[in-house]
Amino acid sequence: MTNFLERNRDPELMDDANVAVHTLKNVLDDLDRTNSLLG
Repeated sequence: MTNFLERNRDPELMDDANVAVHTLKNVLDDLDRTNSLLG
């Protein structure tokens, strides 16, 4: 399965996925900060 993914990986798609993950992490961090402020 890994070999299949390696052979057929779309660099652009992977970039989009990475951006989405980082964005999600930033949003969660912001939520954590907001929750801390609201206490």
